[in-house]
Amino acid sequence: MKYSITKLTKTSNENINYIFEHYSSKLKFIINDTYFIKLLYTLIDKAIETPIEHSLKQTESNGNIINSSFCSQEIKDYIKNNTFIIYNIEFKIKDAQYNLFIYSKKKIQIDKYIYFIKLILGMCSEQATTHNNVFTFKIFLTDFKKTQPTIPVTPFHINSGVTSYPSDPHENDCKDIIIFRNEEWFKVFIHECFHLFCLDFCDVDVSKFKNLFKQMYNIEGEFLFFEALTEFWARTINIAVVSYSTKKNILYEEFETLMKINIQIERLYSILQMKHILSNMGFTYESLLDKTRTTLFKEETNFFCYYVLTTLLLFHYEQTIAWFVEHNQTILQFSKNKNSVLLFFYYIKSIHKNVNMLKTFESLDKFELTNNYMSVFEILL
Repeated sequence: MKYSITKLTKTSNENINYIFEHYSSKLKFIINDTYFIKLLYTLIDKAIETPIEHSLKQTESNGNIINSSFCSQEIKDYIKNNTFIIYNIEFKIKDAQYNLFIYSKKKIQIDKYIYFIKLILGMCSEQATTHNNVFTFKIFLTDFKKTQPTIPVTPFHINSGVTSYPSDPHENDCKDIIIFRNEEWFKVFIHECFHLFCLDFCDVDVSKFKNLFKQMYNIEGEFLFFEALTEFWARTINIAVVSYSTKKNILYEEFETLMKINIQIERLYSILQMKHILSNMGFTYESLLDKTRTTLFKEETNFFCYYVLTTLLLFHYEQTIAWFVEHNQTILQFSKNKNSVLLFFYYIKSIHKNVNMLKTFESLDKFELTNNYMSVFEILL
């Protein structure tokens, strides 16, 4: 069944309208190489056309959530002390078993949630080389919003999900995803699936790169830069699904046109959101580069990778895609060897002071956004 999605959330539309009101003249970015767009269209089309039978049960109960530092105590207490409608969905893709639990305070159109979740899992399982065969998902549709960060930036400000997996994976190990905000849950789901299926290099030790990043930026953080790769793809796939779902039985030519437009909007929005949040903390991108600045940017989560490094990758969109096409095992599967991770670091280093990018950042002087969405696009379900 194909859903025709004609609406985005109110916040998403407000963000898009802000861009067109203030910066429509800046939407001139051109994508010449459409190879990756064709691949994404084919991946989505195949995932949708693949039949996946599922079972569905509905109960009511209090929630329980993983004991993770990436979820605040306030959210944990809310989930623990409230009763939810729980939708339990089970299905198989290839040889993998998926157990899905969606927690909501009110009834939802569960078929639509299942549709979009199956779509992403179908795409990821097609591209991944992971051998795990039991997956559990818990999605808590709470009303907690991402908030304006302060220094140090904490998980409560920006984190919406977490993936847990065994330290010594083997064939029968179970992997889990926990999502604890309704806000941007679908984009977050895509992001966490990249970790879950090891499509990024989250299972590679990147600690040695910390000092290399500190030579570039005046920041106190962990620099888990696989998060930037994951967030780049999460936003790209989110854009692709939004574009594909705009029209029933959309043709490739229509999809390509929408993708090109929507990537431009996302690219510009990413810059505005980065500037908006940094400005509210008393920083600019340029100040993060300033080694003489005495006020240090500190974080206890991955804000820098989510909002800053991802913006760099999006600004150099076609160049970034070309890098992945050249170096990845598949369009989505990162080649996890020391050389590829090192090359990706040096790719980031090569673009982090791009003169045209810095001029563009400086020219966008209006960024009064009212939210902390990472992606401009959020499907209304």
